[in-house]
Amino acid sequence: MKHQHYIDQTTGAQFSWDFLHLIDSGRLEEDDLHWSYIKTVKEYFPDSRTLLDMGTGGGEFLSSLTPLPETVFATVSCESNLEIAKKRLSPLGVNLVCIPESPEPPYNDNLPFESSFFNLIINRHEAYCPGEIKRILRGGGYFITQQMGALSLCNLILDLPGEQAAFPHRNLMSAVTELEEAGFKIHKKREQLVSVRFYDVDAVVCCLKNTPWLISGFSPDKYKRELGFIGSVIDSRGFYQSINHYFLIIAQNF
Repeated sequence: MKHQHYIDQTTGAQFSWDFLHLIDSGRLEEDDLHWSYIKTVKEYFPDSRTLLDMGTGGGEFLSSLTPLPETVFATVSCESNLEIAKKRLSPLGVNLVCIPESPEPPYNDNLPFESSFFNLIINRHEAYCPGEIKRILRGGGYFITQQMGALSLCNLILDLPGEQAAFPHRNLMSAVTELEEAGFKIHKKREQLVSVRFYDVDAVVCCLKNTPWLISGFSPDKYKRELGFIGSVIDSRGFYQSINHYFLIIAQNF
């Protein structure tokens, strides 16, 4: 599953896929997580000289973490984000690498970095290959990832109706199992479902247009009747409610 532009919950809006404009305008609302990804990551900075941020998007999150460790790399999977990220991150000394994501697993399994190079790898909603993370992470180094689980927007997907996301099994247990099988020790694991509320149909359309892996071939015309149903729910209740599914893992390489 491809993920870009996530906003940290400490800013008051952690919803994914670059929908900050919808949140700021009050058309979309999401409950807070019980943890702070930004605080979790910064706790590991003092002991880290080399950092990799996987899937940095436009660099909004990474730039908020200053001061950064001595050597920082960030990957971008979309060419359109590369120039945006360069403007924001190059002045901070961040080295940017564009790595187009494979449409099929294993994802990001051939990263252009030396073995045992990084002290810390962070990954917020970007696909990863546990074995490749282990290869480029130093012994004793940490991998911190926050991911979306398979239950995200599940009722919206069913109401339209649509196909399940690319990782129908994706949850905390499956991710922990994969990392442990790759040789990681799990230091922390958290999982949470949070409520998401859409206050107009256009917000739903914006969400689905920007998450094409959720419903294959989505278009407003194709799903006009189903969107009409969602609009009737909003008219009668004031909003259309769904859930998002998050999990957080801190793993150490041994």
